[in-house]
Amino acid sequence: MSHLKLACKPIVILALMALFFCSCDQDLSADKTVSHRQNINTYYSSKCRLMSFSTKKMFFEELKISPFAFNSNFDNRIYLVYDAGQLSQILGGIIRPLPGTIGGYNSWTNNLQTNVVYSSDTIIVNNIGFYSKKFILQGNRIKKQVTSYSPSLSFTEIVNYSPGLHEYQYSGNLITETKNGFVRRLFYLEHGNLVKVVLFFRNTTGDILKKMEYLFSDYDQQPNLLKGKFYIHGNFFNAFSNNNYRKLEIKTYDYIDNSYQLDETQNAAFTYNLPEDMFVQECN
Repeated sequence: MSHLKLACKPIVILALMALFFCSCDQDLSADKTVSHRQNINTYYSSKCRLMSFSTKKMFFEELKISPFAFNSNFDNRIYLVYDAGQLSQILGGIIRPLPGTIGGYNSWTNNLQTNVVYSSDTIIVNNIGFYSKKFILQGNRIKKQVTSYSPSLSFTEIVNYSPGLHEYQYSGNLITETKNGFVRRLFYLEHGNLVKVVLFFRNTTGDILKKMEYLFSDYDQQPNLLKGKFYIHGNFFNAFSNNNYRKLEIKTYDYIDNSYQLDETQNAAFTYNLPEDMFVQECN
């Protein structure tokens, strides 16, 4: 067992890089924007809408991320644009290196526009260079997800290649994700927050080869204003929870001789103040 062997298996390095680079404080005192001096009940009023949020907790669970190219112009926030009261665009995020770049790294940028398209009960987003996804939601619950990977995205960059339809079943505090009749992921909730995700790796016949466990802990008591927004790139795990986690542990197990054997453990911690450090809202 080893701890934070990111040079060998850089699965969570994006979360760590986000933590490292997201140190800028934002001015929340602009007109109609909520100030940290306002009452907390006013801040979380239903009359407010989320305008931007910090990248500190963004975690791209599907990607094995290489080290990031530093972008001094990125302000460490993602911005939301609305049309007729409905979220229509997401501004900012990660981009891939230009085609043909040798040794290029992914990087954060404010110059990325992701359109949010609504079609009947489906939300469609295209994360350029990574994948396009369709989500069927019921309130804050995800029911189905369809993933199409970009041709430019190499298999070596993906944690667990899984294109196509994924379906979700709810039973108490357990959410089961299935694909092609097999259980792919299990999501465990406690007190309205996601505490564990189990991802199974299978061969072509469906036999389990290994698993990964994502353990979320140290939740605060403040509302998570990104709950239910599964379609924002880097927010999928976070979208399950009512509150905001501050610790993440990832364990990888090999399945050998009908038992799981721990191979690796990785950890990350997140420091922030709420609400003013994470979320900026506009209120009527």
